[in-house]
Amino acid sequence: MVDNKPLSWLELIPSELQKEIFTCFKGRLVDLCAASLASKRWNAIVTPFIWYAPTFSSLHALELFRVQIQKNEKVGKYVKKLSIIDKYFESAEEILEMLGYLPELESIKLPYTSPSYSTEHWLTSVVRGLPKLRCISYLDTRSVTSDSLPEIIQVLKSTKSLAEIRLIWPDKMISTQPTDEYHTQLGSFTNLASLHLNLATVDSNFFANLIPYLPNLECFKLKTYQVPNNVLSLMSTHCLHLESLRFHTASLKANQLLEELVEHHLFKLNSLILNFDEVTVISRKVFEELLASYGVKLKRLTLCNLLVEVEDVDILSKYLTSELAELEIRNGDVPNLLRADHAAWQRLFSKCGSSLTSLTLDGGIFNNPKFSELIGTFCPKLRKLSLLDNQADDSTLMPLLRNIGNTLNELNIGQNRITSAMFVILAEYCHNLRSIHIQYPEDSKINASFLKSYLESCGSRLTDLNLAGWEVDDRVLELLQQYAPNLHTVYLPNTLTLKSLDSFRSNTKYLNHLEVWDLPYEAIFDHQISSWIYDRKFAIWEYSLLEHTSWYMV
Repeated sequence: MVDNKPLSWLELIPSELQKEIFTCFKGRLVDLCAASLASKRWNAIVTPFIWYAPTFSSLHALELFRVQIQKNEKVGKYVKKLSIIDKYFESAEEILEMLGYLPELESIKLPYTSPSYSTEHWLTSVVRGLPKLRCISYLDTRSVTSDSLPEIIQVLKSTKSLAEIRLIWPDKMISTQPTDEYHTQLGSFTNLASLHLNLATVDSNFFANLIPYLPNLECFKLKTYQVPNNVLSLMSTHCLHLESLRFHTASLKANQLLEELVEHHLFKLNSLILNFDEVTVISRKVFEELLASYGVKLKRLTLCNLLVEVEDVDILSKYLTSELAELEIRNGDVPNLLRADHAAWQRLFSKCGSSLTSLTLDGGIFNNPKFSELIGTFCPKLRKLSLLDNQADDSTLMPLLRNIGNTLNELNIGQNRITSAMFVILAEYCHNLRSIHIQYPEDSKINASFLKSYLESCGSRLTDLNLAGWEVDDRVLELLQQYAPNLHTVYLPNTLTLKSLDSFRSNTKYLNHLEVWDLPYEAIFDHQISSWIYDRKFAIWEYSLLEHTSWYMV
């Protein structure tokens, strides 16, 4: 077992390097991550992150990490997942040596290859000593060519336990030519069940040389600007076990993609996620054909930025069945897009609501107060409910929560017309919530007594809380510490002092993810925040420049 006292390679960083490290905060920073090895309570889910910064090489951190696991080999046996964030390594041998001490490693995220290694040599060296590897993420393949790709795939295929591969080729066109030699080398990924690809652009030849060798693929996720027109035809022929399909792509040819889904039927598909980059007007005829082809078997349906109106809801109610467990319709960029026609939605929920466990809707659907009654009446098994960018207020949601509040484990009602009175409603009707996200309310002033009324009765069950957008003060943090001792994940606004945040961070026993939203950029250079990375209470401290400029600890 790992000692109760957490080990930390941060302590081994020479004092002369510390100034250099903090100088990096002000540099061109993509990701800055530091980690200690975990304490006893983290024994099975340790995730060491490695420093990346322009003037501080990851190799320093890797060396320190390697020294520690050499001193205590038991530590390495608890590491299941390793992420290495850097650019190029002048010497990759240190990484390979370190992997020898991680026999239980199941997931690895690799950086760019060393200039001294070809990509196929690099991957071969990595996977050779990891018998339990199930997931490999390779962040970039700048050295990959049409000639080397078959060898790389052959290397990955040789890892018998591998069940998931994620490959990312940003800003690069991949082109491979089908040849007999290529087919011979490629073999077959007989064990591969899940494949995630993030490709800026890709041509049809790439998939022509890959998909035929994925006979047992069950889950496929593709994020790319344009899905090549041969992907679905190949899958319908070669991936007969495919159950889950996710496309995140441009809206330019949305109708064509739906037509291809209909034409090339995937017989076992029960999970379909379509996410377009902007709101897309689709042909109602094509939409109906799509639902006619797949609706009867769907257990999960997600439609993001597909124009869904009353007529489309009728199509959903016509073809979806009680098999459906998760429904997500998101069109938040278009206000009032989902016109809440009572009869249309009643037809849908009366048919599918009894089996729904997760429901996510946005786009102004709650401009009809009676709509919440439909969910409360017809969706008795909901465990997760997300209502985003709607017109809901406290009184609109009350009849819904009165009916199903006690079945809910997760509630997200962000960016609605909510006030502090919602906490009183939750205290009365929602006693089993583990996760509450109530962010960016209409009235941002939080009433501490209302919040206390909820926390006193139900706070001990909470593990995840998001209060971004509220005017939270020190009194609120005191209530959380007193009545919600089991919080693991907390999202807070920027209205708190660093002193109060530091106290909350230190005194919340199980906290392992603290995120502050809308933090002023200059605050990330504050010495108080910088010093937190040396707090050995946390297994991982990670800082990233996100879209909303925040820092967070994991």
